[in-house]
Amino acid sequence: MQLVKTDLTGKVKIRVDVPNHHGDLTYHDEKIFVAVELGKFNQPPGESAPSVYVYDATSLSLLSKYPVPELVHGCGGIAFHDNRFVLVGGLPSNHKKNYLFEYDTEFKFLKRHVLPTGQTRLGIQTASYMNDHWWFGCYGSPANPGLLKVNEDFQLVGTSPSDFSYGIAKLNSDTVLQGACFDNNRRGRVHVLNQEPVTDAPVTTKVRVAAYNVLFGIWARPESVGEILKAYNLDVIGFSEVPNGDWTARAGKVLGMDYAYVGKTSSAHHKDKYKSILSHTPLLNTHEIEVKSAGWSPASMVGAETIINGVRILVYSTHIPGRPAAENSAAAFMANSIIPDSIQTANHVILLGDLNNRPGEPPLVQLEETGMRSI
Repeated sequence: MQLVKTDLTGKVKIRVDVPNHHGDLTYHDEKIFVAVELGKFNQPPGESAPSVYVYDATSLSLLSKYPVPELVHGCGGIAFHDNRFVLVGGLPSNHKKNYLFEYDTEFKFLKRHVLPTGQTRLGIQTASYMNDHWWFGCYGSPANPGLLKVNEDFQLVGTSPSDFSYGIAKLNSDTVLQGACFDNNRRGRVHVLNQEPVTDAPVTTKVRVAAYNVLFGIWARPESVGEILKAYNLDVIGFSEVPNGDWTARAGKVLGMDYAYVGKTSSAHHKDKYKSILSHTPLLNTHEIEVKSAGWSPASMVGAETIINGVRILVYSTHIPGRPAAENSAAAFMANSIIPDSIQTANHVILLGDLNNRPGEPPLVQLEETGMRSI
């Protein structure tokens, strides 16, 4: 396991080997404080070995260690505010409340706070303080809160299902950073959010989307396609088999949709068979993923995140070869290698495009088994 320091572009500056498990961290007084657990998480008292390791923020050299035995279910997260640290950690599966542990700057134990969250899978993983609130990240899912917003009286005032188990931090007054993992947890990245990730009241948002295969209307100008789609008042459109260049942006100009992303892979190396996304709201973390399967190649899916009425959504647009069976199909590749990580990261995932299979056929059944559903 390593502790890694990068610049804001992700370039590694320093890395040091550290014992497992080094968890969440916080910065204070030119030092890095890390929640460390050398025993077991989520077990009855007596099996954990919790502590805080302190590193020099410049060199990452180890300065000191503090035991924090009060975290009997494991030590996983830490945050600092107003001359006090708050630590969080694991939770046995039969517990319906989480516990917050407050310490002074010398890690003298002050108080345990009980948070009536209901069961959160494996407790709380990350912590931060910003905008006059404490924030605690969990493994988020539709059935499990991924982020807890807590006021200074340690009262729960808001939640979000989005997964913040890999980190949450405030970069500046307008920007929140969300840690994420992908590629089967072998690689990490940071999502940049331009607003507070939780509101104090539940949010219900309707999103209008469409998938449009341009090949069968390629003789039409993008302005004409835009006029046809105007009546649907769409939030996001996924185009497949679309020409490269400004075709998508020209359709967007007619629709009043200012944000476009076009991939770089043309299906089967054919002319003008790219994938693109068009949106009313800004597109964040745009990327393209190669789809590895039997059938023609190359195939790909373009992805981007967008925030609609405060809800962050990950959108994919794709064009893949169909198969009669799920084995070695493009849909199975998505189901095994892409969708699970996407759901863990974004919670709300929309897949648009030409899948070349019908609902109910084995490849799409395997996609639905990940939690996706046909609409």
